[in-house]
Amino acid sequence: MTSQQRGVSSLSAVLLLLLLGSFMLSGLQQQLSARFASVASESLALKQFSTAVSTLAWAEKQRWGLNQEWQCQAFSAYKGRACAKRTVKGEAIVAAQAAVDSHSLTLWRWAEPVTAGIKYRARGWIDLCPLEALQCQLPVAQ
Repeated sequence: MTSQQRGVSSLSAVLLLLLLGSFMLSGLQQQLSARFASVASESLALKQFSTAVSTLAWAEKQRWGLNQEWQCQAFSAYKGRACAKRTVKGEAIVAAQAAVDSHSLTLWRWAEPVTAGIKYRARGWIDLCPLEALQCQLPVAQ
């Protein structure tokens, strides 16, 4: 084998290693991008949940003149809003929305109407709106 042949085979080996390395880096970059998107989505969900819980706590301290129509109040400090209404059974239902980057999360909670306000039930958390679909539509935020 001549020195020229050895040089070409060495160069080929180096190029092959560079090619394999670039494929590995490309794969790692794709995995990193996918995980970054997952972390960003989870971070957004945590921000929304935190805002909605804070809005629920804030709503209990507000004055509400409850009737059978949704009444909403903006919680500008956290970019959230709370809406409340009295049901036909005389109970109150509260919805707290967290709007973060045009996505929104709504938490629902049962409450009891008290003088010009509400008091949450101890076990009043609700996963979904318990009313008929048309009655669950909150007014458009302004």
